[in-house]
Amino acid sequence: MARMFPSTNSVQCVRRRRRQTQRHFLRGIGQSCDVFPLCAVVGVLVLTCFISSGYGQDLVLLHGKQPYAMEEQQIQLLAGFYGVGLISADTSSPDAMAQAMQRVAAPGTLAVLATEDALAGSDMRLLRGALDGHGRASIPLLIFAITAQGNADVLKAWSAGDISGCAALADRAEPGTVHVEQNAPLAGVLAGVNLTAVTSPLCRLEGAAVPSATVLSSRWADGSSSRLLFCARPGKREVCFVPQLRLFDQSFLGKPSGMEKSFSSLAPFLLFLNHAVGEYGWHLDGHYANFTIDDPWLIDPYGALDYRGLLRQMDQHNFHTTIAFIPWNYDRSRADVIALFREHPDRYSICIHGDNHTHREFDSYTVNPLNEQEREIRQSVARMERFHELTRIPYDRVMVFPHGVAPLRTFVALRTYGFLGTANSLDVPLGDSFPDSPIFLLRPYTTDYAGLLSMLRNSVAVPIPSVDIAIQVFLGNPLLFYAHHDLFERGMGAFNQTADLVNRMQPGTVWAGLGEMARHTYPIRRRMDGGYDVRMLSTEIDLSNPGDSGAVFHVEAPVGLLPEATVTVDDASAAFEFGAGSPTLRLTILPHQARRIRIALNNGFDPGREDIRKRSLYAYALRRISDVRDMDLSRFSWGRVMVAAYYGGKAGAWELALEHGWRLMLLCGALLGVLYLRQREKRRYVRKAGGEK
Repeated sequence: MARMFPSTNSVQCVRRRRRQTQRHFLRGIGQSCDVFPLCAVVGVLVLTCFISSGYGQDLVLLHGKQPYAMEEQQIQLLAGFYGVGLISADTSSPDAMAQAMQRVAAPGTLAVLATEDALAGSDMRLLRGALDGHGRASIPLLIFAITAQGNADVLKAWSAGDISGCAALADRAEPGTVHVEQNAPLAGVLAGVNLTAVTSPLCRLEGAAVPSATVLSSRWADGSSSRLLFCARPGKREVCFVPQLRLFDQSFLGKPSGMEKSFSSLAPFLLFLNHAVGEYGWHLDGHYANFTIDDPWLIDPYGALDYRGLLRQMDQHNFHTTIAFIPWNYDRSRADVIALFREHPDRYSICIHGDNHTHREFDSYTVNPLNEQEREIRQSVARMERFHELTRIPYDRVMVFPHGVAPLRTFVALRTYGFLGTANSLDVPLGDSFPDSPIFLLRPYTTDYAGLLSMLRNSVAVPIPSVDIAIQVFLGNPLLFYAHHDLFERGMGAFNQTADLVNRMQPGTVWAGLGEMARHTYPIRRRMDGGYDVRMLSTEIDLSNPGDSGAVFHVEAPVGLLPEATVTVDDASAAFEFGAGSPTLRLTILPHQARRIRIALNNGFDPGREDIRKRSLYAYALRRISDVRDMDLSRFSWGRVMVAAYYGGKAGAWELALEHGWRLMLLCGALLGVLYLRQREKRRYVRKAGGEK
C-alpha cells in the first residue's frame, strides 16, 4: 500500500520487495483495464499470494465461479491498507468449501467477505457453524456483489428476512451523492455526511424498513435512494449486504484533490472493514492536529498576528500553533515574545521554513542546483541551532518548503541531515507524477519518497469542507492546517471555527507541534499474541503502550536503515536486528508507559562548522522588504489589498520577477521606506500638535 508500505530503491529485504511488487501489480491492473476492471479471477489468486503474508490476522474472501474484479480488487487494496492478510477461498466444490471453512474458523480470522454466488451454491450450515464456532466471537460477514439475478433465498436466510431481494435499476442516471445515515452504528463521525457519488448500485436492496440497519445509501437528484450498505443483526451474528457496483467516475485517480471521491468509491467496504478489523489493523496511536503559521519572526505584533491575542484564543479553543520560522531571522527575536514561547510550549512551537526564503529556494535543479539546496539545508539547521542557543526555545527539525515542495533528491538530503519529515500542501516531490492508486489519497502522509516522512497540510485561507475533515477523523489521520499572518486581519479568532470543528468531531484530539506529529505518525496494530507491530516512518517515535498490561512491541525500522546508525531507547543504546526481513527492535513496555526511540544517521554533519552569516545582498533586501510588506503595509487598507494578493497565489511570480530585477526591488524597497518614514513623521506631528492644544 502506497502510504502504509514505504518503498525505496535501497531496500534489500524480500518482504519489502513483495510489498513494492504488489503496488506495481495493482497499478498495472488499474492502467490496463477499465474502471476497476473485470479481469480474470487468476489475478485475484495471484494477488492473494502477496497479501496473505502470515500476519496472523486475516480476512477470508469467499468467491464462486463468477469473478467480480472491481469489488475484489477494492477488498484487496483495503486489506493492504489495514495491514491484514487476505485469504481467497473457492466454494464451488465440496472439498474447496471444507477447506474454506477451516480458514473461516481459524483463530486469526477477523471477518468473512463473500460474493452472493459463493453462498448460493454452498451449504450454508457449514458457514454458519464456522462463524458461530469461532474462538473469539461470531465474526462479521459481508455479502457483496448482490445482483438482480441472484438467489433471493440466500439474502432472506442471512438477513432473517430483512432483505428479500435486489430489484434491477434499469435506465437510471448515476446517483449524485452517497449518504451516510445518521444513526448508522458503523458511521462514527461520518453520520449524516453526504459524499460525492462515483459508484452506482446495479440493483436496489429490498425488504423490511429497518432505518438503523442502513449504513450507506445512494441518492438521486429526484429524491429517490437505494441502500448501498445494509447491516442486519440476526441473533448475535452481524451480516452486511452490498449490491453489485459500477464505478462511473474515475476522474479523481491521480489527483491530489481526489480524497473525498476516493473514499466514496471504497465506502461500503471501508466502513465494514474499519469496524471489523479494529485495533488489529494499522492505525495511529491517537488523534493529532496542528496549525502552522508561515513566515513570522518573533516580534509582536507581526503584521496582523498578535502572539498574545492568539495565545488567549488557543487557551479558549484548545489548539496549538507552530511558527514556520525562516532561519535567516535567527538573531532577530524580541525578548517579550521569546518569554511567551518559553512559558507556553504546550501552545507554541517552532519548525524550519526554508533558509533565506528567497523565492523557491528549493525549486527544480535548473533554478537552484542540488548542491546549493544541500548547502542551504545545512545552513538552515546551523542557524536554527544558533537560534536555540540565543533563545533557549527548542525547534522541530521538520521542513516546510517556501512556496512549494522540493524535488526528490532534496528529500534525500533532508533525511541525510536528520530531518524528521516535511509538511507541505503537496506530499509528492516536485517532478514526480501523483500516484493513481485510490488508497494513496486516504493517508495525508507517505514515506514513498526517499523514505522521508512527507505530511500533507491544508490551507485555511479558504474554508475547508467539513466532509474532508470528517473523513480524516474517521480514518484516524493527523490533521495539519496552515495560514499566513493575513488570516488574522479579521481578528485573532480566525482559526477558532476550524479548531472547534475538529474538537467537536474528535474530543480526544491532541494538538501538538510538527515534531510531535512526526513522532506519533507511526502505524501500529495489535497482534493475536497480545503484542503489537509498529512501523517507524520517522527517525524518532514516542511509543506508548495503550493496554492495561505489559506488552512486547515489534518495531520495524524506517526504510533504508543502515547497520551503522546509532539507535537509542530513552537515551540508552539499543540495536535493530538485521535478518531476512525488515530490521526489527523488540521492546517490552509497561502499561500506559512510553518509550522514545531515536535513530542518528552518523553522517558527520556538524552545524557548528557551517557559515550562518547573512552574506547575500538579495536575501537581505528581500527579507527587509518582506518586513515592510507584512508589518507596515498591512496597517493600511491599500496595503492589505497588496498583501492579500501576495498570499493569494501571486507570490511565486512576484518573487521570481524580483529575482531577475533586484535593482528594481531595492528601489521599490527604498521608496516604501521613504513613504513609511514620512507617514510616521506625519503621525508624530499630529500627536504633538494635539498635545500642544
